[in-house]
Amino acid sequence: MEKLFLVHYGEIGLKGKNRSFFEKKLAQNIKLSLQGMGCAEVRRIYGRILVMLQPEADVAAIQERLGKVMGIAHFELALAAEQTIDAIQAAALELVKDKASLEKVEELAEILATWNYRTQIYLVSFAEVQREIVTQTPAPFRVILYRRMMVRIAQQIAAAAKAECLVTGESLGQVASQTLGNLRVIEEVAEIPILRSSDRR
Repeated sequence: MEKLFLVHYGEIGLKGKNRSFFEKKLAQNIKLSLQGMGCAEVRRIYGRILVMLQPEADVAAIQERLGKVMGIAHFELALAAEQTIDAIQAAALELVKDKASLEKVEELAEILATWNYRTQIYLVSFAEVQREIVTQTPAPFRVILYRRMMVRIAQQIAAAAKAECLVTGESLGQVASQTLGNLRVIEEVAEIPILRSSDRR
């Protein structure tokens, strides 16, 4: 499977008739910045730019370089896959196969620690809870029940850590399950405030 970076831009997307000019310029700058680093192609699609990689490309080095290109809002590593469930599943597993769950948690904690200097990781095994919910409840309710249980567990950790609120990455409408009704049902089990990263907007 072919690796690539999916590049998003911000203000350029608001341009009018000259939008194409700025998209081409950004694509050109990306290509120039990645010379000699294993970039096979820089391709424009509607609203995005694809950075196709050669098999021997240094992904970490390219990622660092892309972070310094003016005009890029954010980007993600991706794999090109056929439009079938099996192919998409295989691509997703390929992206995470080299990292254990704990390693991913530690990596995220390191990122957060640049803003919060007293980061502490709490690990809770949730597999048994998930199995119980899967075997006992209809599929449409499972995600909500997962989150209700996570809130209950997080409250116990918060009490032990003397934290006064919980913070989540939920955002209204971000996914189908994050509706006002579902968020209200999840919050019903909370005894302390739940703050969401999108609340600041």
